[in-house]
Amino acid sequence: MLKYQHPKILLVDMHEDATKDLEKLGYNVSPASLGNPYMVTKVNRFFPLDNNLQVPQDYKEQDIVVIDMCYEPKHNNYQVIAEEIGGGIDKWWINHSQGYVNPRPLCSQSIQFDFDRILTTGGVFIIFADALEIISYRFGHKDIYSRLQIDQEEYHNNWNFLSVIGVLAERKITNDHGDSIRFPQELPKDWLITSLISEYLDQATYNCTFSLTSWFPNNWVSLLKNKYEIDIAGVITPSEERKGWIIILPNLKDKVNFTTKLITQLLPNLVPALFPEQEYLSWVNDVKYCLPQVNQFQQKIVEVREQASLKIAELEQEIESQKNNFSYLFNLLTETGDALVQAIKTTLMILGFKQIKDIDQELESQGIQRQNREDLRIHDNEITLVLEVKGISGFPSDDDTLAVQKYVVLRMREWSTINVQGLTIVNHQRHLPPLDRNNDLPFRQEMLVASEQQNIGLLTTWDLHRLTRSFIQNGWEHEDVKNLFYKAGRKLIIPSHYEYIGTIQRFIPERGILGIQIEASTLRIGDRIAFELPVVFEEQECESLESERHSIEIAEIGMLVGTKTNLTKEEARNGVRVYKIVR
Repeated sequence: MLKYQHPKILLVDMHEDATKDLEKLGYNVSPASLGNPYMVTKVNRFFPLDNNLQVPQDYKEQDIVVIDMCYEPKHNNYQVIAEEIGGGIDKWWINHSQGYVNPRPLCSQSIQFDFDRILTTGGVFIIFADALEIISYRFGHKDIYSRLQIDQEEYHNNWNFLSVIGVLAERKITNDHGDSIRFPQELPKDWLITSLISEYLDQATYNCTFSLTSWFPNNWVSLLKNKYEIDIAGVITPSEERKGWIIILPNLKDKVNFTTKLITQLLPNLVPALFPEQEYLSWVNDVKYCLPQVNQFQQKIVEVREQASLKIAELEQEIESQKNNFSYLFNLLTETGDALVQAIKTTLMILGFKQIKDIDQELESQGIQRQNREDLRIHDNEITLVLEVKGISGFPSDDDTLAVQKYVVLRMREWSTINVQGLTIVNHQRHLPPLDRNNDLPFRQEMLVASEQQNIGLLTTWDLHRLTRSFIQNGWEHEDVKNLFYKAGRKLIIPSHYEYIGTIQRFIPERGILGIQIEASTLRIGDRIAFELPVVFEEQECESLESERHSIEIAEIGMLVGTKTNLTKEEARNGVRVYKIVR
């Protein structure tokens, strides 16, 4: 029965008895795994990685994380997976030449940000240390000839679940093994952790040593050393950057009972804020001892919480509904192949295009097998727009960029017309968050020139995402954006009713005033203006203008003028482009 909502405890790769014992004591416990290494038949070939990370839905909200790094590989043969992976599907791959596959370093890297946040905000990490492993992973796909095409290679280590240790691991963690373990002479004998560890040192071993004193001169406390006076266990105490604790331990034989005692006896004193329901004299809050009036208020709190839970559930359901309604916007940034094509088609319909043809679907309806044809066509204009869509992990090749031109030529011949134009849409670096991608120059400079010469348009799905978000948010019309799709070269997603006037040069947050350097057009009180923010264009009315502390009605080219704004300090950065809306 759950007795304590807090702390939330995550047991990573611990024996199931640890979960059972803490649950019997009423603690809020969740099991998890950073993945299970497995044995395979030795063969010098790459196979898909069985990435078997297992974490609960609320793992990001945990207060205490216990990680057992000591594990045994499972004896399974996973080669059959390779035959199930179709061509063009991006996955992580690993060589089976060692007969041993370990997905844990890659899994650890994938949750590093969330574990870092737990540590930074005051969480506790208890780590049963094991030897350092550094493993190479390849990301890519098989082409139509079943040849492996690698887009990137990454090296990760099994300590990567926390960046503060992971980045130091190769220099500060040395693989070693032994069972001669002792306490440092300077460690106080009356420390609770000292007496607790001493109970469980029988048959304990270590598989690595640490040299962290120089890196954490004021925050590393050695707990155990080997016979050569080298650290094999210790504590990284809180600092200004990290409010949490890291307790690193050797491979104890009875980790289950040790962990239970550590959490129930040591941590409530070490980090009392994580144990709000176990404060001293907490019995005074027990219903058996409370005044009737207090119990009445407690019951009201229960009712309010129940009502709040129902309201939260409704809001969460609405959030999911909204996410589903606008899923195409995010598929633009994550998908490839048919899924990306469908997301782009939906987006173009939202932007007001009517006659959009999915060529694969059209051919399939005619009973024609897949052919090497363009992905989409737009027939809304006297000029037919031919679209080629690419979703890739890196940057588009020259062939990717200009591939649409061959379809343009074919359609001109087929239809006996020159009113055909090409547009390449690329979801580049699709495994990165959009703002972390190279959005300034996703296409090579030579390809930008070539696209202008060949009358081909170039567009990234991130720019299409931004354009559509702004279109919906600001209530734009189809006529405002349609001409963008018929321009050659890299698409600048500035709608036709926007006129560039200048850039933000300063911001006074306490007054909510920003300074605009007027460069290209006049600005009057009452004009509607827009700011090109990293994701969307933010529109507002120009309600005031001032220059040199005097109110003015019109700002001329060359003036630095101030105007009221609702932008935040983060949004109102120097250099943000400003437009006047000129319907």
